[in-house]
This record gives sequence, C-alpha cells and structure tokens, in this order.
Amino acid sequence: MPHENSVFHSLLKHLPWDEFERLVEAHGADKRQRGFTAKTHLVAMICTQLCGTTSLRDIEAVLSSHAAQCYHLGIGAVRRSSLAEANRRRSSALFTDFLAVLMKRAHRGLRRKLDGLTYLIDSTSLTLTARSANWARFSTELCGAKASRLPT
Repeated sequence: MPHENSVFHSLLKHLPWDEFERLVEAHGADKRQRGFTAKTHLVAMICTQLCGTTSLRDIEAVLSSHAAQCYHLGIGAVRRSSLAEANRRRSSALFTDFLAVLMKRAHRGLRRKLDGLTYLIDSTSLTLTARSANWARFSTELCGAKASRLPT
C-alpha cells in the first residue's frame, strides 16, 4: 500500500530542519537523552499545540495512535516518562532560538504583527472568580487573565 503524507507532515516540511540541527549541536541538546531526540521533542510539542492535549498521557496517546505517521516524520516513539525527562532536562533555549530563526524568516509585516509573541507563548491562563467580572471578563461565562514571564 503506498504511503501518503499527512497534513501534519506537510506542515513540518516548511521548518528549516538544517537550522534546527545546527542549534541542537550548538546547545548540545541531544547529549545524554538516551534516544529521545530534540526533533522528536519539538514535533511532540507542536502536535500538542495543534491537538490541544493537556497532559503527558494525552500526548503519548495521540502520538502512539499515529505510530506509522511518526515513523514517516522521522521521529521515534514518544513515551510519557521520556517526554517528562526531556521537558525537565532539555534547555528551553534551543526552542527559543529556533523560534527566533523562524521569526527572522518571516516578512516584515508578519514580524510586526508577531512582536511580543514570545510573551504569549510563555504565559499561563488564570481563571478568576466572579468578583473580577468588572475588569477581567473573558467571555460571557468566564473571567480570566494571562500571567506572562518577562524576559530577563
């Protein structure tokens, strides 16, 4: 049976993998990771964002249900324990630098629109009580705010 690339595969083709591999080397991101590569980590995190998964178990379930497609993406199996260890040990600087590479490749108008995006990426949603309805109305049902970590 012939293989057909997924939409996710088509999306990932647009990433500059040569630049990513250069950054992996520069950061030493694949050292002591026992087979869970930085590429597998990145693809898992992108999939997480697109699928809306909320836990490591969800990520593992989604990716294991598409094991054949993962093989064609060039990534290995994603286990909850491996992902937890990679999230704990692998520096986020690799992914920050890769985001900078992607943003530099964008045209000027898009870069202007994306100014400050890293603040949104590194933020946490906070659900607030009805006491905050006067200033934190998110929708008709919810009150909320975003807490962002400012760069140091």
